[in-house]
Amino acid sequence: MNDNTGSTSKTDTPKSTFMPTPAQRAGIETVGENLLVSAAAGSGKTAVLSRRCAFLVCDAPDKCDVDQLLVVTFTEAAAAEMRTRIEAVLRERSELNPENERLQLQVAQIDRAQISTLHGFCSRVLRQNYHLVDLPPDFRVMEGTEAKLMAKNVVEQMFNDHYENDPTGVFHKFVDINGDGDDTDLQSTVLQLNDLLNSIADPLAWMQEARVRMDEAIKKPLKESAMGSEFLLLVAAQLNQLQTRCAAADARISKMPGLGNYLPGLREVSDAIMLFQKAFSNKNLDMLSQQVLSANFKSLKSVTGEVPGKESAKKEINEIRNEIAKDDGSLRRLTRYSETELCDGLVATSPWVNYLLELATEFRAAYIKAKAKERAIDFSDLEHFALTVLQVDAAHPGQPSEVAKGYRRHIAHVLVDEFQDINAVQETILRLVSRERVGQENAGHTDNTWKPNLFCVGDVKQSIYGFRLAEPARFLARYARFKADPSQGKVIDLQSNFRSRAPLLNVLNKVFCRLMTRKSCGIDYDKSHELVPEATFPSDTATGIAEDGVAFTGSPVELHLLLPSNQSQSSAATHPDANDPALDDDLDRTESEATVVAERINSMMGKNGSPRRLVAGRNQNGDAILRPIEYRDMVILLRSVLYKSRQFVDILHNHQIPAHSDAGGGFFDAMEIMDVLSLLAIMDNQQQDIPLAAVLRSPLVGWKNAEDWLTKIRLTYPMDRDSTGLTDKSQPVGNAPKLSVPDKKGKSITPFHEAVRRYAEEQTDEVAAGLQAFLKQLNHFRHQARVRPLDSMLEEIFELTGYYNYCAGLVNGQQSCANLRELQEYARTFGGASLSGLYPFLAYLRELDNNDRES
Repeated sequence: MNDNTGSTSKTDTPKSTFMPTPAQRAGIETVGENLLVSAAAGSGKTAVLSRRCAFLVCDAPDKCDVDQLLVVTFTEAAAAEMRTRIEAVLRERSELNPENERLQLQVAQIDRAQISTLHGFCSRVLRQNYHLVDLPPDFRVMEGTEAKLMAKNVVEQMFNDHYENDPTGVFHKFVDINGDGDDTDLQSTVLQLNDLLNSIADPLAWMQEARVRMDEAIKKPLKESAMGSEFLLLVAAQLNQLQTRCAAADARISKMPGLGNYLPGLREVSDAIMLFQKAFSNKNLDMLSQQVLSANFKSLKSVTGEVPGKESAKKEINEIRNEIAKDDGSLRRLTRYSETELCDGLVATSPWVNYLLELATEFRAAYIKAKAKERAIDFSDLEHFALTVLQVDAAHPGQPSEVAKGYRRHIAHVLVDEFQDINAVQETILRLVSRERVGQENAGHTDNTWKPNLFCVGDVKQSIYGFRLAEPARFLARYARFKADPSQGKVIDLQSNFRSRAPLLNVLNKVFCRLMTRKSCGIDYDKSHELVPEATFPSDTATGIAEDGVAFTGSPVELHLLLPSNQSQSSAATHPDANDPALDDDLDRTESEATVVAERINSMMGKNGSPRRLVAGRNQNGDAILRPIEYRDMVILLRSVLYKSRQFVDILHNHQIPAHSDAGGGFFDAMEIMDVLSLLAIMDNQQQDIPLAAVLRSPLVGWKNAEDWLTKIRLTYPMDRDSTGLTDKSQPVGNAPKLSVPDKKGKSITPFHEAVRRYAEEQTDEVAAGLQAFLKQLNHFRHQARVRPLDSMLEEIFELTGYYNYCAGLVNGQQSCANLRELQEYARTFGGASLSGLYPFLAYLRELDNNDRES
């Protein structure tokens, strides 16, 4: 456990105490060349970026005005924070120099500074140059969920059109062969391919190159084609990785007493891999394939008794063996086919790859038309349209247009945050508006003020947007290029950590030097990447707090081992936590973990007879102090928040610990949201049994004996229609559907929604009266959904059902009411989009839910 959540880094200290390190000062003050700042976690990169902006405006040899800065961040929140920080530094300087009119003007013009996301900058470019890309002047930018829904609708319609009009039969054959008759995954593939193309500066050229590469791979031997060479490199890398795993396992197991019987089996695998590598030395895939497919390993010798590490060692060896011997093993998959078979597979696959590219092209055209109809564009359009404006044409990629040259003349400095998450299109845009390549291009300027001005800061180790097609390799390539040729740019490494204590950083360095290698993630976690502790913390004697307080002084990591309940008592006795109350049989592993965490938190808070811990902070004067720990100082990180967070929150609440989860999907899993969504579902389509039953037993209806009444409805009109005396020839009432549907055994089944309708019409008891009142209200809500804005309709639902007031009275009522208000905000947002109606709104919410769960 460390106290970094309670401490304040040097970069967050009051303005008068900021003392930059030499590396930070270089990042702030170096001008006249392109810079790449590799900023480790907690190294003060935000302070460097904001203070660099102030330096460029106030102190640089060639000062610029604040509106001549272009600062690009990755999120709107980061942009707002950056603007606030820059303004604070400028105000500091202006207060120290009240007579300096220029400084006063810079503070007054801070709102004119171009500090935004890259999408925000692209939007400004297009607002000023919409005529160059045939956009309407009043175009709007769709938010992500609306764009996804529109794209899904377009691809579904495109597939339906092909089903109806397929004169050659190629589309049906494509679905049959590649989708096994189901087009769901194929539609997703088209959308994923479109996303990939959107991250590429020239999608058409990429698709053409893909066709050429596949054609070359078909016509040439494996080792002579680009695709084949990449495949062979992949095979070689896999062999090397398996051999490395064998060596590491051998080194570990050799040191573990009692496990010597496992070593011959492990070395048998290692010897086999050495033979594989020899067979593959001349890129002879056929020989390697034969050897791998014929590999047959002996069973591991047994190890008797309860030997520590026995199971983990056996598992480690078997995992390596399975990569070779199992059909789904990594090496077995790569060597499953001979070179001739691979070529034959490419021949068979090539027509469908080309057809998929044709479908992607067709989709992109249809999607453009759909967006044009709504006078809308999406986020990827922002980038690609801006790129079209900023470069001469697609035939001259990266060559600035007159518009780009205008930006180059006006923008004195381009500063990019989180550069590790930039993709190819975004990097090209930044190059076009900056002067990164000024020495290689005819910029039309020869004076000394026209110098490289691209400043990029980031940390490849913190790249988290791979799922959005960010390319951390671009950061690594730039890093390597600047290191190799300083004339192209300068690299500054910020390794000093001002956030955490040395013992924690030492542990992290030791872990990551083993996990992060060039083979696994593109970098070696060497001395240049290690976190260097620089933070200082107050001592216990300087606090002025009660003497029984205990500060965190350097024991940053605790490891609690929770044994499963079926472990033997003798084995459990060797572990200090084995008898922890969290290990009761009625608790699963997540509950056990949450209980231990809850007890640990209460211990730190001074409960259970323990002294309350102290954490580092700062007083109003900015002086470092120790203060009592608060619940807000603690964060629980889970490997899978989606499925575990609710259990953790519930158990923490049971231990009187206030807790909140930001887990994706948590909003849509809240009971009040599920209740309202069930109501919206049956307002859209009343013939949905599960949502209908959910609503009838919910507080939205308010039946005191809901379960009993639902049971009575089901028993009166049971599942087996034969037992009611009715036949399949019963006619529907009005526009209602047929009363029953046959099940697999030929019997007729009464759907629950039909049972509800019939009970309300045919019975005369209090249940029937309750159903009649509910159905009347449901019809009213359905009518309101057609004539009123969705957010207004939700407001009426909450009022007429009293549901908002009910939620306000719950134990966690404040959060429940906030969830209902957020649902209304979603409805309001949706009302301003291109889609309308209850069914599209429900689809919109499902897409939001999916996005939360994927993020």
